[in-house]
Amino acid sequence: MLICAAGTQTEGSGGNHFPRRGPGQRPGRRRHCLSQLANEGPQKAHNENCCCETSLLSEERAESLILLSALQHYLYCPRQCALIHLDQAWEENLFTAEGRVLHTKADSGQRESRGSLRTETGVLLRSDALLLTGKADVVEFHRKEDQWVPFPVEYKRGSSKTNDADRVQLCAQALCLEEMTGSAVPEGALFYGKTRRREQVFFDHALREKTRETIDAVRDLLAQSALPAPDAGKKCEQCSLNDVCAPKICSRNVAAYLEGMYEP
Repeated sequence: MLICAAGTQTEGSGGNHFPRRGPGQRPGRRRHCLSQLANEGPQKAHNENCCCETSLLSEERAESLILLSALQHYLYCPRQCALIHLDQAWEENLFTAEGRVLHTKADSGQRESRGSLRTETGVLLRSDALLLTGKADVVEFHRKEDQWVPFPVEYKRGSSKTNDADRVQLCAQALCLEEMTGSAVPEGALFYGKTRRREQVFFDHALREKTRETIDAVRDLLAQSALPAPDAGKKCEQCSLNDVCAPKICSRNVAAYLEGMYEP
């Protein structure tokens, strides 16, 4: 059986954690043809008979699609990634609530056009080659000569981080856009709610390689269907799944704990 996998509507903080799809239900359709947006201009984009809409994946490959958000979750904490994407665990806290509010406008599906800049929000993405799916908060199309160049923008609460978790997620969006539009995507941006500033991200060879390595690592993790051991640290304090994960309890040496119980 073949099913359409043009993209999936998702739920969770930021709107892109785990798929929301009933039995036999096909993923939601895109509002426009991204390849036409990139190559012919926004004014020629349309909804019907789009080449993106008719792309089909086998049921087995469709089930292997990885959500873009899983890459960020994995680099933040592999155990968090498994809890969300294997166990479908999710809890709200102050930080996830702030992120959800920040994403409200980005996920609205609105579009704007100002001269040489076209802005699309809540854009569904997919890569058949990498088996990725998810949603871009914002995709800007910058007019350069006779082509509209995609420029993904991801909204994040807080401020810029030293690790590459956010940058890898953004780079994965760029890889999807390149496959969907046939246009090179050399850069994008991360918008942080705390600083209200954009951080420009260049998708160089090193970041692209790290992104592909992370995709492979996430796929291996999800294929094992087992929770990794916890790695308790400062990051656990802000994690909404702290109570579910119980990192301090699960990090204990069980053998030593049981031995201590029976010591005279």
